[in-house]
Amino acid sequence: MITTLEKFISFEEEEKLFDMRINDILIWDYIRFDVYKDIRKQKSNQTYTIKTQDDKSFKTIFIILKQILFVLSHLQAFRINKKKEILILGHSRRIKTANYFKDIYTDDVVGILKDSNSIITLEHPIDQSHKMPTGIDNIKYLDKIILGYGFFNLFNSVKISTQEIEQMNILQLRIKEVFGSDINIKRIIKTAVNKYRSSYPRIEKIINTVAPKVLIAVNAYNFYNKIFLEIANNKEIPSIELQHGAFGSEHIVYNYPKAINPISFPKYFFAWGNYWHQNAALPEQTKIVNTGFPYINDKQLEISKSLKQQENNILVLSQWTIGFELMNYINDFAKQATEYNFIVKLHPLEFDALDKFKSISKYDNITFITSEKTVYELFAECKTQIGVYSTALVEGLAFNLRSMIIPLEAYKTYSDLIDSGNMYLVENYSDFQKTIKINNKEVEIKNIWEENALQRIKDEVEGFM
Repeated sequence: MITTLEKFISFEEEEKLFDMRINDILIWDYIRFDVYKDIRKQKSNQTYTIKTQDDKSFKTIFIILKQILFVLSHLQAFRINKKKEILILGHSRRIKTANYFKDIYTDDVVGILKDSNSIITLEHPIDQSHKMPTGIDNIKYLDKIILGYGFFNLFNSVKISTQEIEQMNILQLRIKEVFGSDINIKRIIKTAVNKYRSSYPRIEKIINTVAPKVLIAVNAYNFYNKIFLEIANNKEIPSIELQHGAFGSEHIVYNYPKAINPISFPKYFFAWGNYWHQNAALPEQTKIVNTGFPYINDKQLEISKSLKQQENNILVLSQWTIGFELMNYINDFAKQATEYNFIVKLHPLEFDALDKFKSISKYDNITFITSEKTVYELFAECKTQIGVYSTALVEGLAFNLRSMIIPLEAYKTYSDLIDSGNMYLVENYSDFQKTIKINNKEVEIKNIWEENALQRIKDEVEGFM
């Protein structure tokens, strides 16, 4: 049976959507993730537990004023006026360590490259601010770009021609015909065009000022990061994405029709290991390099020295797309398996929904964790994990956790690990009861996490210098 994703990719190809120009912008690669997400949401009738949506950031004057205040109180953090050899677009969801907040994807890379290369790290805001202090030098913030879009969106609007509006109307009707989904394609495209037009000149100025020899991005499907990538690619600056999560055959961002090579996609993809991309369909011109993930290497060594895993502790890994649905299963398991503690680790985008989670939790052996413990600390305390498609499920394999997969949307992300017996499909309490007694199967870790990751990344990046 054809999946929604396969159907969507065929639709893109048939409709020649990567050739669509609105306001002279090749807009489709900038919006396909949002369009696909809306189609899937309508088809599955899901209630997302995400706390915010990107385009809601500037719907109130209060939020704009909050970000202006942050900029004014940290002016030096926004001055980008020097050339650097390496430009890194980091991840704003930093985690708390003993003395500072760490970007687990790029800080270690900065650490190994900084002695022989000049580096600047740029970071988007999270909740109109940033996690401080960081443990790295030369970090600058991109709030002005997002503020610029906020003001642009409030007081301006790019003009869309009558012909382009008709083109959008036809596309909206075609989506309805093929997928049965009422998607407001005009709103999505107009928002994207405004965001692009307000941000492109500012981002181009940054790249011209920094004049990097290499651009490295985490989360290359962030809208603003895509503009950085497009400009870098146009200037023939090598562009790299560092893998930051699971993708495979279930993630629209890493699956394209054949012969499609969007200008806003990185030319190189540094993967954690062969396992992750073997079922993905990245653009043909993107070279995949297996470099590993430095943070998991370090954490594996650290946690293996201090394991206190308890057989009756079960880690539940929630995700903002399926969190409430997952709780239906956890309530059922907790009701009958009273001897077990179900520790639900919420995704950061679900933290604001904590009260809602607590209200639907029915049993005393269910607890919720937001930021007070990291997932790695929980790996050290639990012997079993339950989830759907979270990247942390595979990280848990590295720490020998028994892994249960609940068959909700996107669970087939790990179908190969289920087929190989490294993870277990659990559809009801009877399955749970059988699986909780199974001894874990040894996993071939190297296929998932390449060793000596930092040195591999260093060698690859310096090959461009």
